[in-house]
Amino acid sequence: IGKLPQVHAIWCAGSATGVSIMSIWTEMISMGIQFAYNVVRSTPLTTYAEVPILFGQMILLAVVAAWVDGYLTVRIWIILLLVVVLTLCMAIGLIPTTVTLGFYALNALLGFLIVGPQVLMNWRTRSTGQLSLAVTSMTFGGLSSRLFTTLVEVDDAALRVTMLLNWLLTLTLLLQFWAYSPSGATVSQTVCQEELTPAVVPARTTLSKLSLHAQGSASSLMGAASKIGSHRCLTDLVGEEGINRFEKVQ
Repeated sequence: IGKLPQVHAIWCAGSATGVSIMSIWTEMISMGIQFAYNVVRSTPLTTYAEVPILFGQMILLAVVAAWVDGYLTVRIWIILLLVVVLTLCMAIGLIPTTVTLGFYALNALLGFLIVGPQVLMNWRTRSTGQLSLAVTSMTFGGLSSRLFTTLVEVDDAALRVTMLLNWLLTLTLLLQFWAYSPSGATVSQTVCQEELTPAVVPARTTLSKLSLHAQGSASSLMGAASKIGSHRCLTDLVGEEGINRFEKVQ
C-alpha cells in the first residue's frame, strides 16, 4: 500500500494543504539514492525490497500533488524523468560507485530535509493537514522492520546510522498526530466560543428589546383598531336617527 492512501487523500481533498512539497521531493530523491546504493553494495533484498516500490509511489504522489495544486508543467515532468534516469544509472553502474556512495553519505541530510519541513509545518499550524496517519504509521512500521533487518544482516555503519536516523525522524512525525489530535481542535473551538459569548449576549439583549418594542407597537396599533372598531359598533347600534338627535342637542 505504501504511499497510496496519501495519494488518495490529496486527490479527494483536491489540495495538498498541510503536506510539505519539499518533503515529497526530497523523500523521492532519497528513495532513489537508497535503491541505487543497496544495489551497488549488493545488500540482502530483505533490507530494501520495498524501496523501489516506494520510489515509484513517491513519483505518483509528486505528480498528484502538482496536479491538484495547479503546477504540473513540462518542467515538473522533465525533473521527474531526470530523477528516474539518474537513479537507474547509479544502480547499473553507469555512474561511478564513489559518486553513489557520496550521494548516500548525504542521504542522512536528506532525512532532515524530508521530515524536517513537515514537522515544522505541523508545529506552526498545530495541525497535520492532509497528511495521512495511515501512511505515516505504515512508513514507521516499514522503517522499523528495515532497521531490524539492517542491524542483523548488514555490516555497514553508514547504512545502519541512516536507517536509525530515518526511524527517529519518522517517530517524531508520528508523535505529532497524537500531539495535534482532533481533541486539541475541540478545545480551541470551545475557547473561541467562550471568547465570543460576551459579544453574543448584548446582541440577544438588543434583539429582545426590539421584539418588546415591536410587540408594544403592535399592541398600540391593535388598541387603536379596537377603539375604532368599538366606535363603529356603537354607531351601528344607535343608528343614524340617534346620531342626528345628538347633533341637534349640541
